[in-house]
Amino acid sequence: MVLIAADTPDIERSLQKLVMLSKKAGAEFSDHMVVKCVDGSLSIAAAPDSAGKALMRLPWDCLVPLEPFHLSVIGDNIVMQSHEVGLTSACVAHMEAFIELYNLTNKLATHRRTSPWPLVASHPELLEYVTRGRGRGAYVISGKLYEPGKENELLLRSFLNSRVFNYKASGPETPNWDIHLEVLMPILDCMNHHFHGSLYSYYQQGEDRHVTVTRSAPLLGMGDECFACYGKHDAFDTWMTYGFIDNSVSFVCSVPMTLHLPDFGTMQLGSVIKSRDSGELPESDEDLYFYIPKLLTRGPNHIGVSSLLIPGPEAPRALLRTLHFLINEIYPGHPKERDLVLQAEAQVIAVNESYYRKLSRLLASLTPIDPLHTLVLGNFIRLCELQLARIQDYSGYSKAN
Repeated sequence: MVLIAADTPDIERSLQKLVMLSKKAGAEFSDHMVVKCVDGSLSIAAAPDSAGKALMRLPWDCLVPLEPFHLSVIGDNIVMQSHEVGLTSACVAHMEAFIELYNLTNKLATHRRTSPWPLVASHPELLEYVTRGRGRGAYVISGKLYEPGKENELLLRSFLNSRVFNYKASGPETPNWDIHLEVLMPILDCMNHHFHGSLYSYYQQGEDRHVTVTRSAPLLGMGDECFACYGKHDAFDTWMTYGFIDNSVSFVCSVPMTLHLPDFGTMQLGSVIKSRDSGELPESDEDLYFYIPKLLTRGPNHIGVSSLLIPGPEAPRALLRTLHFLINEIYPGHPKERDLVLQAEAQVIAVNESYYRKLSRLLASLTPIDPLHTLVLGNFIRLCELQLARIQDYSGYSKAN
């Protein structure tokens, strides 16, 4: 039986309702799992010695798609205006329970105080710089939401972006079934992020499809809290998408750029983080699967790849090895290969340092109109300083190794 430990009776009842609805839809939860709420902060806990064991299994019928629901904001509360016909009563009840829990825990009010998006939207030059340099994935929001009078729509969309899970699934057994939906995941939504948290796993066989998460390995100083890894994010990603600066990750995702290598060719670095599968790599480079970006385009003296990562101290030579791998994809065994790798590395470091220095200066020049934005602005500048420090640190330990 799942234990609920909330500091108000209303929140405890709301969490119990979500657990009950989920179990009715086929969800399975570990008997040793505890769902906690303290001052509106939700978390999942379990005994550290249960690491690696399943915490919860959520079948498709538990997941709540966003698209069919029409939500809005009144004050600091989310309300359901309507929903499309054809939804099951269980799906609607799940969404009502989600909204109730978000409102009871003041999630939208917290998001209003911590999200960078209201600040970004109120300064067009900042919006243009952020989205041009690092805008991608979950934090690219429709331009219409930046228009005057759309503040609540922007707040709601950016809040939902911080909670949804992009569910993608397809399979050879069901060739006509291809799902790519934004969904809310009951109870699993309470699990906080850590880069060393558990990854979600998917199971699909015919019509049986579900998401499972295990108890993460214990983390120093975190007690019995369990964490999920929301994805391959650096601190900028977590700041823009979730409104917090992740200190648990040491790598920096590069800004998009074109590397120009004289008398050799060009390499286009994209804005989407997508690694190659280890099976796509030769045995000598299999340990680099996390860092080698996906090949997107190929032409004479040119390749285009997904986003490149500037590694932390745990992999000091990963960038050099990755660039070596990519240059060999253009011209295997080039006689000036080492020089080309060093030129490419220098460009990656210089462009990323320049991006964060300019962003920091731009932020420092702003005068927030809304008092709530002052703290956000300070955190945004701190993020730039953190990213710059990590890039500069890379240069030190890369040379030392």
